[in-house]
Amino acid sequence: MIALGRLIYRQGILANGKPVRAHVMGDIEVLGTQFTCLNCHGRSGMGGGEGKTFTLAINPAALFAPRDSMYLERSAYDDESLEACIRRGETPEGTALAPEMPTYELPDREMTALIAYLKTLSGRFSPGLTDGEIHFATVVGDGIDPADRMAMLAVMNSFFNDKNARTRNEGKRSRRGPFYQTYRLKAYRKWVLHVWKLHGPPDTWAAQMENYLNRQPVFALIGGMVRGGWQPIHTFCENREIPCLLPNTDRPGGIGTDDFYTLYFSEGLRLEARVIATDLVRQKKSVRVLQVYAAGSKGKFGAQSFANAIKGNSLISVKDWQLKPAEEFSPEKLSARIRESPPDTLILWLPTQAITRVPFAELKKMIKGQVYLSSSLLDDISPLFVTHSGTQVKLAHPFILPKNRQAVFNRITPWLQSRKIPLQRQRILGQTYYACMMLGKGLMHIKRHFYRDYLMDALDHGNAKAIFSINYPRLSYGPGQRYLAKGAFILKKNDDGKTSATWIVPHL
Repeated sequence: MIALGRLIYRQGILANGKPVRAHVMGDIEVLGTQFTCLNCHGRSGMGGGEGKTFTLAINPAALFAPRDSMYLERSAYDDESLEACIRRGETPEGTALAPEMPTYELPDREMTALIAYLKTLSGRFSPGLTDGEIHFATVVGDGIDPADRMAMLAVMNSFFNDKNARTRNEGKRSRRGPFYQTYRLKAYRKWVLHVWKLHGPPDTWAAQMENYLNRQPVFALIGGMVRGGWQPIHTFCENREIPCLLPNTDRPGGIGTDDFYTLYFSEGLRLEARVIATDLVRQKKSVRVLQVYAAGSKGKFGAQSFANAIKGNSLISVKDWQLKPAEEFSPEKLSARIRESPPDTLILWLPTQAITRVPFAELKKMIKGQVYLSSSLLDDISPLFVTHSGTQVKLAHPFILPKNRQAVFNRITPWLQSRKIPLQRQRILGQTYYACMMLGKGLMHIKRHFYRDYLMDALDHGNAKAIFSINYPRLSYGPGQRYLAKGAFILKKNDDGKTSATWIVPHL
């Protein structure tokens, strides 16, 4: 019964698989799949704003209690009056609801299931709370560069300390404040950060995280970094319905049809691969591609993503050169590979130390197409390879343009310096600061309603904070959007010596 109610609420589909029939604005016939309960009231049922329309909460605490001494007063719903509301659009007193509220043609079985599901929405606070604390965790895996780990944790610890210091009087206010500010003061909690250290193979991480969670439940995960892909953490958080906010990863998990709890900055190397594929397809000519990457590296993820992106495209053929685990890249080996089976285009999914050894001048004589590089793999020095390597090189760059980067990073430089945080690892610093800021804004929005689903609903409408991104130029938020950066630049040195930047939102 609950499963059927969930299907109706989230997808607008009846038990027989057909869409619910509905009417909006009085007499306009629509499908329930177009006007689902989820679209307006959120996964949490706590409602929210959309343009000039504000949607009320429909969780049990809201529906089955009277609205007294506030706008839109009404008596409490019961099952019978709630049926009338859903079918005819009226309150328990018979007052018509706003015309934007659809009315739904639901058979009795589906109506019973929907009401049963509504009673499960946002009823009890999520785990990770005490009367005075709210607990969070970040994940750190084996083999992480110590400088990266220190940069991330320094920002988190400083942000949490600031938050707790600025609100040190809120505990007293929450007990003695005026009654009309109860909704705000009761929200006060001290932020507590836990570091979940993961060891060993990824298939053991879920059990390790379960042990951490059993010892101390947390409300959400924030940031984090592991050497491999993020999929094991992604799967764990989706299964346990724990928000996982903006991890530092270039190998994010794949978003399933019902995945909700994991929010990424971008698709990482998968985004770069799709942008490169789109750039090649736009050229509308046959291309033989050679991809170079090391076994077990980040680059392999990028190469696999590119192969998936161009699957079925008859104009693009791909060969891979996977360096063996103990094999070092060398210009001589690359030249031999090219002579053996000449490609038109190279994609070098290689880190900085390998790219610095690439003979770009020689490559220009050996291949007629482009040489694509990954900005994520080259990090801070990636633009140098465009400006110093000639017109043949193209860089997939999902970050803020190099000419603007320092000015944007200067937004948080005073904060970092005042807390004696070294300014190295700028990408990690910027991403972690933004993740902490978004967590704070999300909690501010949900006030005292500590439901994990409500936090994620609130973050779905975070566009107003996109301007504060330190690393990414065009973040966009919306329900169901779990990768915030949708596109990337292709940077290229022109014949006149200037660098051009073409923004691509991939369609592959």
